[in-house]
Amino acid sequence: MLALDPWLPDWPSVLRGVPVPGQPSWRFADESGASVSLLAGGIDPWVLAAVSGGAPVTAAGEWSADGFRPLTVWHGHTAVPL
Repeated sequence: MLALDPWLPDWPSVLRGVPVPGQPSWRFADESGASVSLLAGGIDPWVLAAVSGGAPVTAAGEWSADGFRPLTVWHGHTAVPL
């Protein structure tokens, strides 16, 4: 979507992956090892990590040119707001 409209600030997205802490920033990695910057402004990424428990989780959030900002993560069938 960003390629079609470069002025689009963000786009709703659902991703499956594992939060990976790092310095200076976190990443959200899929099972193939590909990852995107995890934008943690306004959320506590440790909550996402706790829900994940090191296993892949499904997260809904906003995709932008800067990365992915998760807003909700699923623990089984329960949505956990971040």
